[in-house]
Amino acid sequence: MKNELDDQGYELWKEWSANAAEWSSEKDPSQIWKDFDPNSLTMSSIIFLAKLSDWDPSSEDGLLAMNPSETILPKIPRNIFDPKTEEYLELLAENQSNLPYEVAFCCLLGALSFAIGGNKVLEVREKWRAKGQLWLALVGKSGSGKTHIMDATGMDLLHRQQRLEREAARKDFEEATENSIEGAIPTEPAANRRLTADAITLEALFHHHSMPVNQAGFGVHADEILAVINGMDQYKGKGNDKQIWLKIFNHGTAEMTTVAVNRKIDSVFVPLLGGIQPDILEKLIGYEKQADGFAARFLMCHAERGAVLAVERRLELGRLLTEHSGSKQIEKVLSQLLKIRDQLASVKLSPEAQMHFLRYEKYLDDLSQEVAVAQHLAYGKLTTYIYRVALLLHYWSELSKDFISPDQTTLDLETAEQTTFVMEYFRLSMLHSYGIIQNPKDLQARQVLLDKVQELGKRATKEKLKQTLRNSFVKFGVSNQDGYRFVGNLIQELLENQVLDQVAAQNKSRPYLKIKRQSRNS
Repeated sequence: MKNELDDQGYELWKEWSANAAEWSSEKDPSQIWKDFDPNSLTMSSIIFLAKLSDWDPSSEDGLLAMNPSETILPKIPRNIFDPKTEEYLELLAENQSNLPYEVAFCCLLGALSFAIGGNKVLEVREKWRAKGQLWLALVGKSGSGKTHIMDATGMDLLHRQQRLEREAARKDFEEATENSIEGAIPTEPAANRRLTADAITLEALFHHHSMPVNQAGFGVHADEILAVINGMDQYKGKGNDKQIWLKIFNHGTAEMTTVAVNRKIDSVFVPLLGGIQPDILEKLIGYEKQADGFAARFLMCHAERGAVLAVERRLELGRLLTEHSGSKQIEKVLSQLLKIRDQLASVKLSPEAQMHFLRYEKYLDDLSQEVAVAQHLAYGKLTTYIYRVALLLHYWSELSKDFISPDQTTLDLETAEQTTFVMEYFRLSMLHSYGIIQNPKDLQARQVLLDKVQELGKRATKEKLKQTLRNSFVKFGVSNQDGYRFVGNLIQELLENQVLDQVAAQNKSRPYLKIKRQSRNS
């Protein structure tokens, strides 16, 4: 209630709570309300838990009128990671273009997927073993700070560790060469394991993955995820690269044959993490990609920039991040995970966790019956991702406790509940993504303008917007010559519909525009 209504919900909470048997007049309700963490649980989470318990909102005679909007960015409740890490992630996201907390959360989840490797599995059911392989796409504009957040939440550490192992192998080779018996031929430097690759062809991927040192696999990390997708069949012009990637997603057996060699990997493991701009989201999950289910295999995280931060806040964030211990916590857990990465392990579900997941599977299955075909396929892959995400959260939770080995412990109900909260975020993000590419073009054009208004803040004058956006609507059938006039007409329309408001500026500057009622479909 506090998350949904802020302090306006105090009186309603107080009146409702007074009916409880545990309520005591000796306690100060205002202090209790003040101590509530508004981010610990959201209204969406309450509704989700109620539905898991077979609550039907339509049977309540309008007692709770819900009108969920796919245009509102979903949230991840707190208490998934430890408080220190979550505070650091929140500061990190705010420091990068005031991005949502969820962006930093997903980047850390992606780093965990890279670090865990393919030797850890979760025993779901008979013949179903899930690994922690995620394909994550961060949907946000270029220059919004996604790359910096990826580096700060683990990618930089993985690169650094990979470089250290390579340098250690070279040093060992040089020492062996110096100490070799005269006339003896020194061996080649030992191949070092890969943890991540920034950009790689499928042929090179198979070459490295097939090495014994890389049998646990490695992740592919790209500033733009389409660099991986567009690289399919780039040398052959046509081929079966996409089919191979589809097999890679299932982390089963994959094979690639070239003129020179045939390479077969019995258990392939290749997580993906990268950004994509909203304007070209259709290239990733558009109709062509939907047809074979390729689009459904990506989890989406929307990195939409917030309001421009004041200079004072930017300085404060720099100081807070420098002093914060959250980065050390992330480095500690990832480093511990890398130490046990090559060890085989099979994690079991507790009976309570298994039952919780089965109920959530049914919940997703019920929802999938009411959506379009493309989204139906995505719901099927969400079920697959339940257990992949659960395995990652299990290892994070257990490695945060210094004395516990995650290879030997059971995935418990608490981790299962945390997993379904995260999966609800990804489910709603998926709907948000399909809503973007399925919106009529005039609504998409309006949203481009609204995003620019929010980005520019008090610099969003009519003239500035027309000059900045005049060449941005070619894909909507507007020529560059007509762009200036098109933007002006669009501004006038949104002013008349009271979506935009014109504000008088100080110092005799031109009035600027601000969003009066922010909605993607306004």
